[in-house]
Amino acid sequence: MAARYLINPELLRPYNGVPLHSHIRRYYLLPELDGGASKQYAINLQRAFGSLGSKLKHAYREPVHDIAIMRKQDEEALLAFANFLDQIEPDGLRHAADRFAMFAQSLRDINNGIRRQYFLPTAPNRGDQTEIWIARLQAVRGYNALRRSGYSRQKAAEFVAEQYPDLKGLITETGPRRSKTLEAAIVSWARDFSREEVKNPVAKALYKRKASVAPTDNNDQREGEAEAHRLLQDALRLLQDALHPSAE
Repeated sequence: MAARYLINPELLRPYNGVPLHSHIRRYYLLPELDGGASKQYAINLQRAFGSLGSKLKHAYREPVHDIAIMRKQDEEALLAFANFLDQIEPDGLRHAADRFAMFAQSLRDINNGIRRQYFLPTAPNRGDQTEIWIARLQAVRGYNALRRSGYSRQKAAEFVAEQYPDLKGLITETGPRRSKTLEAAIVSWARDFSREEVKNPVAKALYKRKASVAPTDNNDQREGEAEAHRLLQDALRLLQDALHPSAE
């Protein structure tokens, strides 16, 4: 297999033959071969993409909410990618194909109750999953939008609790530090984010980035409320996705 690659313009279309828009065009790579070898490789590559697409469609043929079934779907998809890599370059991509196959086997083992070291946390951490923290981040951003538009701390917290009571599902802490109301929780999360005391590194970094581009003052209560609704609805969606994951 040649080490140097050229872009093959004939393959700028997905496996089912539907042309792609220019802004999402995918450049498939074709080894620099001569004559019939190049043409045959292009045919084999198209077949490999077609096979991969069919297998992925089969793996994710319907949305599910059961974690075990989701793992089974992901296992099937990972094996499809492993087979695809074996088809297009069995020598150069063998290690990558083996890793995909390893991930697939790990998911099968987990479904069978077998612990896999790879999927265990590096260090003990009783914190909530990242999706929950991202949902809290969006709730805090909605709260902050209200504060910038003139709401007091109490009124902004009450707005969140009254308009989106289901966000109380974001309160997962246990012990004496647990907030008993959504109003208290949103104020506490806002304080922790602003002081960079949030322990989840992804949510912490994302808040810092979002805060750096946020306006200092909306000056319009209606705009602030509209922005708050958008962010709080996003928080609610993220919470629902975290509690009820789907393969859709």
